[in-house]
Amino acid sequence: MTTDAAPAGPPTGPGLRRAVAPDGVWTPGAVPAAVLRAMAAEGLLVELVPHVFAAADLAGDAVVRAGALAAAVEGATGPGSPVVARALLDRGVVGLAAAAWVHGRSVHGSGGPPARVDLLVPLATGSRPVPAPLRLRRVADPWARSAWVGPLRVSDPDRAREDAGAADDDVRDAAALARLRRAAGAGARPARPDGRPRQGVLWPASSRRPVER
Repeated sequence: MTTDAAPAGPPTGPGLRRAVAPDGVWTPGAVPAAVLRAMAAEGLLVELVPHVFAAADLAGDAVVRAGALAAAVEGATGPGSPVVARALLDRGVVGLAAAAWVHGRSVHGSGGPPARVDLLVPLATGSRPVPAPLRLRRVADPWARSAWVGPLRVSDPDRAREDAGAADDDVRDAAALARLRRAAGAGARPARPDGRPRQGVLWPASSRRPVER
């Protein structure tokens, strides 16, 4: 279930204390934004997520990516919201596409950071407004198959990929249908990966996805 509501009440679950942001992550503040952008132009830094920079040689490191994501969440939430964002990040687990990105993996073909950061929280979590870009997903066991990566608790790479794939079933199914309809309208069936012609498309009762043969 997806919701834009924040936990109310005491935190639950393991690992309620985050590490500090790792070395190699900078945000405008102590260092002026113009200086950070000039260093990025020279190739010394990379704007890993909007308004958050990382050392170019560390941009692929999971700990640095987690630190950049935490800084982006805490810095993009508006006046007063960083405190709420920090509390949420302390209580939940970063999952889905955001977790896959931290691990350096692309789930849906984009190598860039996710626009939304899905945070897995317990089913019984209460609610109040959630600061952007966080989005809460209530799940039975948010901490299963997760570990601390720098300042964030994150789903492991396999769970992140599996959960992100399941979250976008409807999008993928709609795209598959659109391709099949375009091919039917053109009087042709989509080619198989091996180049041989399709014999047909079957729709098993147990699945919403086409099974091609």
